[in-house]
Amino acid sequence: MKVRNYIYLLLSMLAITTLPACTDDDALDTSNPIYGLGGEDYVETALDKWIYENFTKPYNISVEYRWNPTEELTATLVPPQEDKVQPVMELIRDVWIKPYETTKGLDFLQANAPKTYMLIGSPKYNTNGTITLGEAEGGNKVTLYRINWFDPSNPDTFQDLVRRILKTTHHEFTHTLNQITRFPDSFLYITASESAWTNIKEGEQARNLGYITPYASDSPTEDFAEMVSMILVYGRDWFNNYVDQADDTVKLLGKDITARQALKQKESIMVEYMKSAWGITFYGTKEEPGLHEMVQTALKAYLLKY
Repeated sequence: MKVRNYIYLLLSMLAITTLPACTDDDALDTSNPIYGLGGEDYVETALDKWIYENFTKPYNISVEYRWNPTEELTATLVPPQEDKVQPVMELIRDVWIKPYETTKGLDFLQANAPKTYMLIGSPKYNTNGTITLGEAEGGNKVTLYRINWFDPSNPDTFQDLVRRILKTTHHEFTHTLNQITRFPDSFLYITASESAWTNIKEGEQARNLGYITPYASDSPTEDFAEMVSMILVYGRDWFNNYVDQADDTVKLLGKDITARQALKQKESIMVEYMKSAWGITFYGTKEEPGLHEMVQTALKAYLLKY
C-alpha cells in the first residue's frame, strides 16, 4: 500500500513539472539585442564607408558614433546627430592628423594615434561645476563631447567650438607622447601646481600665476599638454600677446622668476622636447613650416569652408 502511494505521488509530481507554463509575462523580445553581445543589426551607410576610407584603413582608427548605453553609466548624455559626425572628423583629420603625418609620416601615426574616437552629442556635466570637453583612456580612446553644438550658422560660437574640439584632440595626444617619452624634469619646477584649478579665472589671474590656462595649474602634466595644444590651436602670435600682458614687476611666490619668464621658460622646454624626443620642429618658417604653422594653415583652410 505504501509503495502504491509513493508511485502515485511521484507520478503526480512528474505531471506537474511537465505542464506548460502559464504566466501573464510578455514573450521575450529578441528584436532589440543588447549592444556589444552580438546581433547588432544596422546597414552600412555612406558615413560608415567614409570613416573606413579616411580613418580605419589608413590609420587603424575607429570612430564610434552610434549610441552605446554601456559606455557611460555616471552621466546623462545624448548621442551625436549623424550629420555632425563627418564635419567633426574632417576637422580631426585635417588639423590634427595631417600636420603630424606630414611631419612624422604614416608609421608614426599608426603606432601612436589613439585607436578609437567616440563622439557624444552633449556635454558631460561634472559635480564641481565644470563640463568635460574631452577625455582619453590610456591614449587608446578619445571621447569628444558637444558634437551636436557643431553649428556653422553662428560663426562666433562655431569657431570657438572648433578650436575647443581641436585643442582637446591635441591636448590628449600630447599626453600620449609624454607617456612614451617624458618631458624634462625641469618643467616640473617652474611653477607650483594649484590645489583647485577651478577657482582660477581665465586670463589675467591664470597668466599672472604663470599658466596658459587655469587647467594648466592642475599638474605639470596638464600644464605641458595645455602649452602644446593652446599654442598649436590659437597660434604663436596669440601666445606672445598673452605673455606680454603678464605682470612682469612681481616675482612668483616662492620663485625667483616672474610670470612672464615662467611662461617663456615653459615654451622653450616644450619646443626643445618636441625636437629632441620626437624630431618634430615646432616653430618653422613660411618656407619650411613646422608643426605650429601646419596646424594654423590647416585650421584657417577648414574654417573658410564654413
